[in-house]
Amino acid sequence: MAWNLMSSPPFKLVPAEDAHVHHKLSHHLSKSLHEVINMGAIIVVNNSSSPIQVFVSKYTNSNGNDDWFTIAAGKRDSWSRNGWELVAFKNGNDTNRAGKYVPVDTEVVFTDLAHIAVN
Repeated sequence: MAWNLMSSPPFKLVPAEDAHVHHKLSHHLSKSLHEVINMGAIIVVNNSSSPIQVFVSKYTNSNGNDDWFTIAAGKRDSWSRNGWELVAFKNGNDTNRAGKYVPVDTEVVFTDLAHIAVN
């Protein structure tokens, strides 16, 4: 069964019985909502024993946030993006940084500034 997202609050999924219903609903979705529905993610995993500071650029998602965020040891977080982005890490006193340029739907695993894996 196909499903469609209703384009007005409350947003919900409804069965699409035919192409006309699907066209009618998708035609009324705003571009930004289409982008959110079709957006992938970049996942960052902290494989270290300490919290890390991470930044993910927002070249492919102007509504995204490119502030520095803390990820606790052993935890992960994700950023909604559509394409290639810079994922950067810095130490606590911001004297060292490292990063990777990665495509969407990638997992970036941080062990330390010299060991950043891209899966």
